[in-house]
Amino acid sequence: MEVVIALCVMGVLTATIVPLSQTIIAYSRAAQTRKSFDYVMRSLTVYVALNDRLPWPGPGGLEDEESQQPVGHVPYKTLALEQQIAQDGHKNTLMYVVNPVLTGWIPNIHTYRTSNPFLEIEMDTAKNLRVILADGSDAIPLEESCTDFCAAVLISIPPKSEYSLNDVVQINGDNIVVTTPPISSGVIVRWISRNNIVVLERLR
Repeated sequence: MEVVIALCVMGVLTATIVPLSQTIIAYSRAAQTRKSFDYVMRSLTVYVALNDRLPWPGPGGLEDEESQQPVGHVPYKTLALEQQIAQDGHKNTLMYVVNPVLTGWIPNIHTYRTSNPFLEIEMDTAKNLRVILADGSDAIPLEESCTDFCAAVLISIPPKSEYSLNDVVQINGDNIVVTTPPISSGVIVRWISRNNIVVLERLR
């Protein structure tokens, strides 16, 4: 009888502890991901201060930027970062989406701007990168009265997630739409606007 009671107690404890430990691990990984987001965002600001533009992503996990690819991985060597700093809580290199206009690239003309794209830019081509929140609204309003727009997006997708990068990022011509999945998905998305980068640069 005592053995049966002990087994029952152990079963109850196991049923309680295992989900709790999984939750703690998930929170720990999410916290590490957000910490990496902070480092990368600051590095992007420094890069803009030095180069007057944002870097292109490193496609296929490459550490250096490559032109004309708006979606890929964080180019950690270009940003002078250690690889682990550009990784999420699952040890995967963060996905990085950039507004091509802010790389100095002029869409459909295939050449580079000679001026600083952060200071002189055509608004009609600047809002081609959108972030859609879970409630369906735009993270940054698209109205003509709004002079701000999305500059870059960082994305972390957990292994074995029901979401893939193609579910989160859709490209249609020059338009790039990043859709933020529900929090329960474990997918973490963070964006920064052109104006915020300029402000952070001036505060350095």
